[in-house]
Amino acid sequence: MKITKVLAFLAAVTCFASALTACGNSGESSLSESQSEAETEATATEAEEETTEAAEEETTEAETDEESETEAADDANAGAAVSDGDFGDIEISMDGSESTEEAPIKFGDWATIGTYSAVDSVYHNVAVKITKVTTASDDQKYIDDAIALNNDCCSGYGQIDVSQLKVPSDCELCVVDYDVHIPADFPSKEWGVTSPSLMISVDNTDGAGIPSADGASSYIGLSSTTSLETEEDPEYQPGNTYSFRALYIMVKGYDKLAYKISGYPAGTTDVSDAERYEAFFAIK
Repeated sequence: MKITKVLAFLAAVTCFASALTACGNSGESSLSESQSEAETEATATEAEEETTEAAEEETTEAETDEESETEAADDANAGAAVSDGDFGDIEISMDGSESTEEAPIKFGDWATIGTYSAVDSVYHNVAVKITKVTTASDDQKYIDDAIALNNDCCSGYGQIDVSQLKVPSDCELCVVDYDVHIPADFPSKEWGVTSPSLMISVDNTDGAGIPSADGASSYIGLSSTTSLETEEDPEYQPGNTYSFRALYIMVKGYDKLAYKISGYPAGTTDVSDAERYEAFFAIK
């Protein structure tokens, strides 16, 4: 009886040990499988990361190449803008965009201003200078003759009736003469180019309104000018200089003024993407 119990006990211990061994092997097998799966996932993740990094590098290189091409194109356009304008013997003092109210283009000096060409729809530089400023106090006859010549050269709305201008008692009529040189390389047709005359206005360098002679009030609107014709059916060819005039009203003796002409940088094709500038010319 005792021997049977001992054998039964030994058999139970052996079975339990076998069970432990079996469980241990099962655990090791599961752990091995888990490690294998983890290694597989890690390898896949590394592959994905390497693929992503390679794609990002290719994208960065493509963007860099595109930026380089854009910069090269911009540099080329900038070079073309700087070199635009074959002015021959004309000595350009400065680009009009560099002028300010405080430091205007000197009287009688040439400056460049970007002007639209209908031939290629691009802005090109022309050269401009103020040549003469005449007030009625200085030379009434010059003013009268300039208006008379304009009326001889044009009809209809181009006619000027001095009696309808309603010049205030403390003001007078004035005429500004200016020259425009069209560079030899300015785009043109066989018949030439359209009139290179410019919209010129009078700028009060001391503020917005022009003070009246007695200082009691200010005039608004004296900055505008009216173009005066000097010949009938004129033609304009590149490489030549042409003279123009403009008439305006100003308070007698007031000289805190400058002439102002708008322009765009040479090479501009779309004014919505370009910065318009004002060129200031000294009045004397």
